[in-house]
Amino acid sequence: MHKHGIGGAKDEARAAEFQMKGISKGIEQGDHFCQFVLGNRYLTGEGGVFAKDEAKAVKWLHKDAEGGHKQAKEILSTLTASPI
Repeated sequence: MHKHGIGGAKDEARAAEFQMKGISKGIEQGDHFCQFVLGNRYLTGEGGVFAKDEAKAVKWLHKDAEGGHKQAKEILSTLTASPI
């Protein structure tokens, strides 16, 4: 809603805050998909909502790949010399 200005003014900082809260809660609850989402947000920069940070992306994608997520492994193999 905040990201697109639905129901009020567009507020990307507030949108990022809500996304981080949801993703963080999922990670705390053991949701590996949230690790994947967070890694991708850092990898792409999510249109300016998340700062692009390849080191953080690799960290979170690696955690997800350790859980067996095939797509995270594939992305990592393109980013690092030593795929999982």
